[in-house]
Amino acid sequence: MSAAFIASQKPRGSRPWVSSPQLLVSVRNAAEAQAALTGGADIIDVKEPAAGSLGRASPAAIRDVAAVVAREPRGLSVALGEMVEWNGDASRLPASVRWVKLGLSNCASDAGWMSRWQTCRRQFEDAHRQQIGWIAVAYADCVAANAPPPDQLLAAAVETRCTGVLLDTFAKHGQQLRDWMSPDEISDWIKSAREHGLTTAVAGSLQVGDLEWLCPLQPDLIAIRSAACRQGVRTACIDAEAVTRFRQALLAASG
Repeated sequence: MSAAFIASQKPRGSRPWVSSPQLLVSVRNAAEAQAALTGGADIIDVKEPAAGSLGRASPAAIRDVAAVVAREPRGLSVALGEMVEWNGDASRLPASVRWVKLGLSNCASDAGWMSRWQTCRRQFEDAHRQQIGWIAVAYADCVAANAPPPDQLLAAAVETRCTGVLLDTFAKHGQQLRDWMSPDEISDWIKSAREHGLTTAVAGSLQVGDLEWLCPLQPDLIAIRSAACRQGVRTACIDAEAVTRFRQALLAASG
């Protein structure tokens, strides 16, 4: 699959872009969720940062975060880990979860990865029987992650009718999104996704300084973890003041 495949598909309806992207903050527990909400996060994402880019949090942590988010009407997403780690576990998620993500690292060399991806998704959906949107995750550092390239992943998201797409980095060792893709490449990817009615999210160790070039690309969401943590360390605790600073900078860059 390629960009040519994407262009050949009929869009499911364009969506107007909001002038300021929404802010998604990834948290590992209830206390971090409350700090993120206090700081002004629009969407809360639950994951365990020590377990990788899409590290899956424990069922108890997910339930605790959902209980906090329920007190304030915000969106809630959950990372399910990487497909190569998938063991068929479809532990029930809280009914308030709106989106889920399942990573595709170490799948690029498997010609049947998309079929296996769809099978995992069907197993999950059969177990949950609730309306949950799938966010397809493209890794900009796809070669290092042995993951499908971003254009191929986007084509798969269109074909399998995902709700949205996230452009992220797999490795979290100091390099950022722009170390792997240029702003022009990211812009083209976002435009292609938006033309097919997909919600677009961008992550990858983003910092306040990235907003100057990122906001003009018009993603629907900007997702952060390290920038929301104490001293900018992604495995440290979420800091409400750091979230507030990022949100204020986001609004200023979008104006």
